[in-house]
This record gives sequence, structure tokens and C-alpha cells, in this order.
Amino acid sequence: MAVIKFPGRRREDEALDQDDIIEEGIDNDVDDDGYVDDGRDSEREYAEETRRRTAARGNLRPRRKRTAREKLHLALRLIIVLCAAGALIAFLMNSTEHTSYTESEIADVAAVQVPDASDYVNVDGNVCIYNRDGASLLNEKGDVVWNITYEMQQPLVDVSGDMIAIGDYSGSTVYLCSTAGPVGQIATNLPIRALTVSSGGNVACVLADTDATWIYLYDKTGNQIAYIKRSMAKSGYPVSVSLSPNGRLLCCAQLTADNSDIRTSVVFYNFGSVGKNSVDNAVSAYDYDQEIVAYTRFLGNESAVAVSDTRAAFFDGDDVPENIGETKYPAQLQGVWAGDSYVGLLFPDMTGSHEYELDIYSAAGKKTGSVMFDMQYTSIQFDGDRVLISDAQSVLICTVTGEKRYSGTFPDTVLQVMPTGRANRLLLLTPDKLKMMTLR
Repeated sequence: MAVIKFPGRRREDEALDQDDIIEEGIDNDVDDDGYVDDGRDSEREYAEETRRRTAARGNLRPRRKRTAREKLHLALRLIIVLCAAGALIAFLMNSTEHTSYTESEIADVAAVQVPDASDYVNVDGNVCIYNRDGASLLNEKGDVVWNITYEMQQPLVDVSGDMIAIGDYSGSTVYLCSTAGPVGQIATNLPIRALTVSSGGNVACVLADTDATWIYLYDKTGNQIAYIKRSMAKSGYPVSVSLSPNGRLLCCAQLTADNSDIRTSVVFYNFGSVGKNSVDNAVSAYDYDQEIVAYTRFLGNESAVAVSDTRAAFFDGDDVPENIGETKYPAQLQGVWAGDSYVGLLFPDMTGSHEYELDIYSAAGKKTGSVMFDMQYTSIQFDGDRVLISDAQSVLICTVTGEKRYSGTFPDTVLQVMPTGRANRLLLLTPDKLKMMTLR
């Protein structure tokens, strides 16, 4: 027997519930024998078709607006999900960086032709090949991103982030490029003795004049920002210069000599608002008697290191860098390399178990570890919290704490090894090919 429902009276402004509509549609088409009389096999088919028609017309019941409290809860849940995803990604990347490898697989990426007498430098994971006739940048796929030609006798190169500056010693032109392409040229009008670049494209050049030495600061379009005059008799000759990544601070090691007495002053210049109130923008200076500071480098926007023949001095300060610590050498210094946050000092191994000892220091001046090795290295590079030591036939990868992660050889002669941003992959530049080395 059919069941007939009699719905109660509704107010005109109250929307019908979707299920009520479906039920009413079913009841209205049921005969006295309990079957629908429209030719369908069952009430379920009718209900499903009614739901589809209702969905096609849109929900009859207006969507309720979320309250401010509900919106806040939704935003908090979204933030928690994003933070959890970020933490998971960071964990996976950290786990990969601290993985040890025992095997490797090398695959060809592209055919290349490296000109004779060329040098190579890593520019943010890309390979820059340069010589006296020009420079080119290759990406991980072996594609030529850009190519420039020039005539130089002794190319001077500096890299910061994705920026590279190339100038000629005693020349008067600096070529500025990024990983996206050539940025422009800077005309100095005086012979170049040294140069340094920031990640934003500012370039500082040490320029020689008849009776003085100038330090000129340019922006990436070649416009002059500031200049400083130096002389051997008064302020000293600029031996080494380094710009902070943001281009606001300049560290300069200035050498003065009077017969057998020598002194190096490490001077910091601030080209921001703080430095405007100081003479020549100099905000701090530190003197080192009977020492030659031949290497300066920023390890971030606020940290820097100055290396002499007897010590490494560390500095920190956003506007006015201060000396935060020094380390004296246990043996004769043989080399120095710096990354974004660490510096490595190379000495002969005093224990006699290996030929070399690379002592690694953080930007805070704290020793993090040592790497002992016997390789006749051609390259030492920092890659985050790792250090890569390589020659033409092999590579050694260690953490900055001295833990070995990989040691292996190459089947062919390798000109340069470069990190790719992925801990288990290295780019290998050979005389005729670019290859990818995958560690396992």
C-alpha cells in the first residue's frame, strides 16, 4: 500500500530542503499499488535522477557565510598544514645533505668544447668558462645561457650569488652578468687593480692613478655611487677588497710600509645612512703591525673574515662591524677558501698522517672541524654545510665538522667539479663534455 505524506505548511520565505523535494517527487508519482507510474524500475532511480537535476540547478538553500571566528580557525589550520609541509621538506633535505655515499654513476649531459687556457667558476650552480677572449655560462643541461667576447690580458673575476663580474687587470671595463644573461658594462676610465661584486650587482673597483689609488663603487647600470681616495703615505694601498652581498658594506685591507715597518689596516666602509656621517664612509678600522692581510671576504651581510700570514680575524656588525675573535695559525698557511657561511684555512698536517689539514671556521669565528687529505687538489669549494675537495681524477666530500660523506675517482680527466643544489648530484666539466655524477 502506498504511503502518502502530508507535509506541514511552510513559510513562504523558507527554502525547501533538498531531501524533502526528492521525497515529495517520489510520493507524487506513486499509484495505489505502490509502484511509480512513469516507467522507471524503482523509486531509487527516480531519487537519483531528481538529485542530479537539483544539483544541476544549484543548491536551493543559500550558502551560509563563515563567521570571523570560523575564518580565523580556517586560516590557522592552513598555516599549520603549510608549516608541517615546510618542516617535512626541510627534514628531507637535511637528511639528504647528511647522507653518506659509497657508489656513483656518471652520465653524459652535453658535448662541450672548452678552449685552451680557460678557467672555470661556479655561478649559482652554473658553469662559467672564461679566458682572455671571452666568457660563457652553461646550465645543468649544458645549454649556453650567454656568451660574451672581449680582449683581456689578465681577467679578474668575482662571484656573489647569481652575479659575476669580469674585468681586466690594467684594463678599464668591467662586464657584469647574472645567471639570466649579461647585465651591462662599467667603464672605469682608470686602470683596474682589483674588483669585487655584490649579489645585487654593485661593483667596487680599485683603480690606479699617478700618485693615488681610488676605490670606486658603481651600481649595476654603471652609475657611480661613491669613491674613496687612498695613498701609500697616508692611508695605505688597498691590497684586498670585498663587498657584502647587499652592497652596503665594503671591507678593505690597506697596507702601509716604511722601510722595514709594515702595517695593514682592515677598514670597513658603510655606504648606507650610517656611513654618511663618517669621513670617507669609514665606520671601523683595525690595525695589524708587521702583518700583510692579503684576503678579505664577507660571510653574509653582517659577517666578514680577514686573513693575514699569521692570523684570521672575524668581524660582525650590520652597520659598524666589530672584531669578534681571532685565531693564530699552528703552521704556515697554504691557502684560504670561503663560502656563504664558512671559511677554510689550509695547513700542512702536523700529525704526519696526511699531507694537508683544512681547518673550517664558522662566520662567528668558531672552529667547526678539520678535514685531513692527501689529494693534490685543484679546487676547494663550500656547498652549504659541506666542503668539496677535488683534482682532475677524484673528489672528496666532507661536512664542515670533518665527517666524510663520499670519496671516489673519475674515469676521465675532470677540469672542474661543481655542486648542483642537490646533495647527491655533481656537475663534471671535462675537456669535451659536461657530465652529471649521481651519488648513491
